[in-house]
Amino acid sequence: MTDDPPRNWTIIPSDFLLPVAVAALYGVVYLAQLTTVVRVGGEAHVFWFLATADPSPGWLLAPFAHASPGHAATNAALTALFGGLVVSLAGRRTFLVLFGAASYLAIGGSVVLYNLGPLAGGAAGASAAGFAFVGYVAVRSRDLLSPAAASGTDRHRIAAAGAGAVLVAVVGVQVAADLSAVRGLEGVAAAYGHLVGAAVGVAAARRDE
Repeated sequence: MTDDPPRNWTIIPSDFLLPVAVAALYGVVYLAQLTTVVRVGGEAHVFWFLATADPSPGWLLAPFAHASPGHAATNAALTALFGGLVVSLAGRRTFLVLFGAASYLAIGGSVVLYNLGPLAGGAAGASAAGFAFVGYVAVRSRDLLSPAAASGTDRHRIAAAGAGAVLVAVVGVQVAADLSAVRGLEGVAAAYGHLVGAAVGVAAARRDE
């Protein structure tokens, strides 16, 4: 999946340009959401920014739309930081593939879950993409703690176990928060999105190792 030849993990500022641009887009879209709600109404907001069972432009904009400033800011931070690390490890194409695959797998599944119950609105947000970036970096970064020729050594296994434990802990805490803070299918849909995102990132990283 990588679009650059294998290289040592050298991080340069330009690696973060695309992720920061995507993160900034979250803020632009959120302002557009607020404007739409105030000037046009809630139904127009759903149509333009949320993915629902009905086809609409919301399916295109949903990965960039968010429910609150905090939601947008958190995902912007994950995208800018971990997305930049993904670019430094594997290139811009991998960043874009992870963003698209994680976002739409999560959003599509969440729409199905939403329609199993009487939930208003629809699915949106870049949380799945953010967790995909975290998962990818967690798996690939273990190489930093072992020499290139040390695959299979104790040091490599320790690094792999440590990265895996951190990822499981982060995902576990988030999923537990999803299921405890929000009741019903909305919480299940949020947990599903975070799990899918992490799984996409881990699968891509294992492929690229």
